Amino acid sequence: MLYDMYIYEKQCFIACYLLLFELNVTPIFASY
Repeated sequence: MLYDMYIYEKQCFIACYLLLFELNVTPIFASY
């Protein structure tokens, strides 16, 4: 049960990180 919660939190963290990355990827690549 605790391991499942860890996996769930990790997936949420990765999803949030990817969302932020998608929002920021355009200006980052435009600057290169």
